[in-house]
Amino acid sequence: PAELEPLFASWRGGYRLLGWREDNDYFSEVDVLLHPALAEPYGMVIAEAMAARVPVVISDVCGAAEQVTAEAGAVLPLDAPLGNWLGAVAAQLDRTVQPLAFIRGWDVVAREYVQIYHHQVSSPHSSQ
Repeated sequence: PAELEPLFASWRGGYRLLGWREDNDYFSEVDVLLHPALAEPYGMVIAEAMAARVPVVISDVCGAAEQVTAEAGAVLPLDAPLGNWLGAVAAQLDRTVQPLAFIRGWDVVAREYVQIYHHQVSSPHSSQ
């Protein structure tokens, strides 16, 4: 977080960079989740934020990017200019409607894995 502090020095309304947290109640204090990851297979914190109705601004390399709708936040190319990232965060802060809660329960995940498994075992090339 120390490297990011200069970027937010003049941010209106102040800011707080949380860093690593153990508790689950902190999303009630979060206005927007900024997650410009260089490499993120999924990004559980993104799903957690969306489940708590917190808008997200994430990079397109995050595995969760395909699940971020315009209503949930914004997905930007990792190499987008800093101004684009700041503009996307500002747009989320200026929202008048809170995003709908993102719900993707374990039952949904389990069904997806069953479908993948069935596809793999039924493929003619799966035994090679």
